[in-house]
Amino acid sequence: LTEVMRREKFDTIHAEHSCMTTAALFAQSLQNIPIGLRLHNVEWIIWQRYADTLPASSPKRLYVARQARLLREAETKMYPKMQAVFSITEHDKQKALELSPTSNLIVASPGVDPDDWQPDESIARNPKELVIATTYKWIHNVEGVRWFVENVLPLVRAEIPDVRLSIIGKNPPDYFHQWKDQGVDVIGYVERVQPYMSRAGISIAPLFVGSGVRIKILEAMAMELPVIAPPVAMEGIAASEREGLFVSDNPETTARQLIDIINNYDNYTLSRKAARQFVLDHFT
Repeated sequence: LTEVMRREKFDTIHAEHSCMTTAALFAQSLQNIPIGLRLHNVEWIIWQRYADTLPASSPKRLYVARQARLLREAETKMYPKMQAVFSITEHDKQKALELSPTSNLIVASPGVDPDDWQPDESIARNPKELVIATTYKWIHNVEGVRWFVENVLPLVRAEIPDVRLSIIGKNPPDYFHQWKDQGVDVIGYVERVQPYMSRAGISIAPLFVGSGVRIKILEAMAMELPVIAPPVAMEGIAASEREGLFVSDNPETTARQLIDIINNYDNYTLSRKAARQFVLDHFT
């Protein structure tokens, strides 16, 4: 980094995620230019929410909660050092201002390319194929999938035995493969997820810990997929069932919603179209 900064002259420094601010501040010490921080999440909130999900007497909970406090202290000091902080939602902007009221916070919403994320009408949809496309190095994604497979999928398969869940994305844990006989297909990394989302019937986003906006929900909506997610996963996306976004955070309600959508798929055509239109209107 030192060699690059000495060799070339730059106009600005962009820090992608809070973890890159140390490098950005070092770069600024070599060239006196502005720093902009892309605040994808207010990081301490994610880890405090994770701590809150762990058993009260768990040593892991104590450790994670301590890390959340340290992150909060770091973010409080970090934001004022940036010439601009670009939060991903108004909600996150307000949370960041609670830490640092004098920081220059600007909302810059995320977006998807509507030409790249659109359903392929030549591929037949299978209402009985559920899909999740994410990365599995993040523990919260892994635990969300496990919650769904262990608590929701059996309830759905009890009424619709041939329902399948396709798991797409990098680094799925090896133990995911033990669910093959329980209706789970671990596909893993693919060059393009769009063909798989064009053939699937419903997207799931079982994420109980997070901040910012789940881009994968926007991508699924742009692909005209109904999405079922807990309230945390839907933060920053002001859509409803009318736009194909269904909220549920308990197994029974989630299973009933899935069963109803699968059995009455044609009835959800308008909401699926509205899901894509919502993305076109707000997140391109």
